[in-house]
Amino acid sequence: MSAEDCFGEILDEYQELCECMDITFYMPESIDRLPLLMTNKESVREIMKVLLDNAVKFVPEGGCIWVEASPAPGHAVLCVRDNGPGIPKEQHQLVFERFFKSSEETNQGGSGLGLAIARELADGLGEKIWVESESGEGAAFFFTVHFART
Repeated sequence: MSAEDCFGEILDEYQELCECMDITFYMPESIDRLPLLMTNKESVREIMKVLLDNAVKFVPEGGCIWVEASPAPGHAVLCVRDNGPGIPKEQHQLVFERFFKSSEETNQGGSGLGLAIARELADGLGEKIWVESESGEGAAFFFTVHFART
């Protein structure tokens, strides 16, 4: 399936949501240029939804969310990046644990299950998911999706 078929609808939904919340949302033009994907559409859409939900939750009013898509050998790398409060390096692996919530001043809601579910879905598909972030620098969550074999 094409990346546009897989992610287009959900990206459009979040673009509309961000407009209502005074958040700038940048969608990837490059998604149309990715090779065909071989994946479970519902699972990768759920991963994207979890990452976008978190970005919307943590980015300040007037902030920005970027979605990026780039090819790598054998797979696409998708990224949801924001300019929110960021995540200390010592918490990078913890954020994928069930019920983990960061400090109270930056995490007012949620159950602490979203990223754990996203990791389980990625693992089940044989994909990778990870975070790159520093406190005060925003967060970037990445995940892979395999290309269809041609």
